Amino acid sequence: MSERPVVDSMKFAKESGELKGSVAVAELPRLHDLVLETGGCLDFGLHGQVDENGKPGLRVSVAGPLMLNCHRCLGPVDFRIDATRMFELVPVGTPLADVTEEPMDVEQVHADPKMDVYTLVEDEVILALPMVIAHPEQDCATPLTKVKPEISMGSPFSVLAGQANKAKKIH
Repeated sequence: MSERPVVDSMKFAKESGELKGSVAVAELPRLHDLVLETGGCLDFGLHGQVDENGKPGLRVSVAGPLMLNCHRCLGPVDFRIDATRMFELVPVGTPLADVTEEPMDVEQVHADPKMDVYTLVEDEVILALPMVIAHPEQDCATPLTKVKPEISMGSPFSVLAGQANKAKKIH
């Protein structure tokens, strides 16, 4: 396992730092249960910046292939991740804004003098994965079955009423 890159996030943002590299999927342990194979690498970029309002931030991007498991047929699915997220850095001790008040394209995080870049990349990958992974329908080994519409049997209470009438006749 290689040494994990760490940055002082506030300093990195204010100095417009830039870090590019690739990380082996095997070095992202929280992905191990989500992928079919831990081989391969993901390319990432971390860019520091200060926006027009003077707020420091980080832009994280990650791209690369992952081998996932189809939830329909359990076969392998080639998935290409290509995700970017913008983070606004908030000093430690300052409360983060309510998520509903954040802009859709920016997420607030606390600044960290020892921010683990791989953990940030791993978070982004996990958030970018689809909730349900499946082949396109025509490529899946287990095709979807067509559901037949149920035949209307009337009210379920009419069935109960019929059974109650039968019970009265027996007694």
